[in-house]
Amino acid sequence: ELAQLVGASKLAELPSENVLASAPTAFAGGVQQLYETAAPVAHYALAFSCAPEAASTLAALLGTQRRVKWGHGGSELAQAAAQGGFAADAFSFAYSDAGLVGVLVSAPTAQLRSAVETVAATVQKHIARPSANAVQRAVAAAKVDVAEQLSSQTGAVRALGQIALGQNAATLESVEKAAGSLSKTAESVFASKPVAVSIGLSQSTPYVDTLGF
Repeated sequence: ELAQLVGASKLAELPSENVLASAPTAFAGGVQQLYETAAPVAHYALAFSCAPEAASTLAALLGTQRRVKWGHGGSELAQAAAQGGFAADAFSFAYSDAGLVGVLVSAPTAQLRSAVETVAATVQKHIARPSANAVQRAVAAAKVDVAEQLSSQTGAVRALGQIALGQNAATLESVEKAAGSLSKTAESVFASKPVAVSIGLSQSTPYVDTLGF
């Protein structure tokens, strides 16, 4: 619907591609550690490269968003975090020709290593090989998230601007398109080596090479 609105408006006359030729964005992994001794809680982010149109649906597949007050997400990752006593929050970013999807782990410093190892194992065992129910749940959740974003004027204007400029905007159409190959996409994305960023005591954070990706 958004694409049809743009096509029928003056925005359709704007150039949708950069006139300057440029090479596709290449994802470069790595590790960044920020040393912090005073904070009682440490943080560790794992991010994976993905296609921009699949980023939001893959984040929904991670399933950490709380949709019931005092509850937790419905995925295996959300349940593992709740049982382990740490926080795991999925995130995603969609750029013009690249995307990122990942999870931010927050836990007491002494618990961070085991929390990150639990998250990594859960992603590899369950998220990278999702069940049919998990895929169905993720697609439904992604549609709800998109509908909520587009229900506000700010969200609708942002999406229209992104489409007009040839960028990737999360729409119901993009979710439907990503849904058809979500299982295959998840297997490919979450089997790749992620980039890691940590804040806390360096001796309490695991090396990304030891997480099995």
